[in-house]
Order: sequence, then C-alpha cells, then structure tokens
Amino acid sequence: MNRSKVLFPFIMLGLMAFVSLLGCGLQGEDGTSYLALDWVYAPRQLYFPAVPSFGQVGVHYQHPEGTYYGEYVAWTGSYYSFYYTIEVNEGEHGLMLLPGPDGMDRYYTMYLYSWGPELYYVDDEQSKSFTPEPAGTESDSLERTKADRLGLEPSSTRSAEVGNQQMSLDESGYELEDRKEYLFESQGPGYSLRIEGYRYDPK
Repeated sequence: MNRSKVLFPFIMLGLMAFVSLLGCGLQGEDGTSYLALDWVYAPRQLYFPAVPSFGQVGVHYQHPEGTYYGEYVAWTGSYYSFYYTIEVNEGEHGLMLLPGPDGMDRYYTMYLYSWGPELYYVDDEQSKSFTPEPAGTESDSLERTKADRLGLEPSSTRSAEVGNQQMSLDESGYELEDRKEYLFESQGPGYSLRIEGYRYDPK
C-alpha cells in the first residue's frame, strides 16, 4: 500500500486540529461603559435611575450596558420620557490559547436639549476632550434663539440633582393626550445609538 495514502488522513486530521486550535483563542474582557449627562441650559427636573443621584454634570459615571429609562423637563417646560440604549465594546478572540485584546471602554454623553435628548460616544482617552457641540457654537445659538423667541431667561447652571424617584407631573399643565413621538438614532461601524420615547408640551 502506498505509504502516502496511509499518512494522508493523519496529516489532514493534524491540519484540522491545528486550524481548530488557532480559532479557539480566549476572548478578551469586554470594555466598560460610562455615561455623562450634559446640557447648554439646565433642565428643571431629571430622573435617570441608572445614574448616581448626586452626580456632577458632564462627569462620566460607570453605566451598565442595556436599555434604560430616563425622563426630564427641559428649561422650556417640555417633558421627555424615553428609553436609551448603552452598548459595550466586546473583547476580541485571541490565537490558540492566548486571550485576545480587551474591548475599549466607551464614554457616552447624553445632551439634554430643549428639543430632545441626543446621545454620543467615544472610545477610551478620546473622552477627555469630547464635546460634540460645545457651548458657544451651534447648539448654544439654537437654545439662545429659542429663549429670545419665548421671552425666557434660561438657567445655565452646571449642577443638578438627578432624582431617584420617577417624576410626578402636574397633569393639568400638560397636553398628555397630544404627545409627540421622539426618536434619535445614529449608526456607524460597530455602534448603534438610539433614544426612543415621547415629548409632552406644556399647555
């Protein structure tokens, strides 16, 4: 019998085992997610159960991944009730028995504008200087224009208490049956940002 024919099955088994071993690397640790709340003009009330009750504005606090509830009353009096989704960067698989790289940490910032909440994120150290629309630029101008049009003097305070109990609104002050759907979405390579809920305007 030809010796090569006898050895061929063993060679193939060895190659398959080697390839299988290459694909069986351990997975690195998932990254950690963080969330900060920020604004141009301070909301009147806040309720975010997954955020520290006495957190500082613009400071990132560890936040678990998943979909969570939030609500706030903007400085204009409009009330937003919504769900937002936080994701993490998963760790990568390594080669052979070696663990792959850990996933990068994600730093989310939710801006509580008078026209609704918007969500952004960066990875790792980029967060130190991350502000998608800092005060003094487009968002600030839009808020100031709205304030002038409404004849209001908005608060620009940089501190606020995040309530640990769901807000109880004065139903007589809002058009509860005339709620408007609110949706913020942003997608890109490896990420999906989504906020979905309702807006209630004061009477």
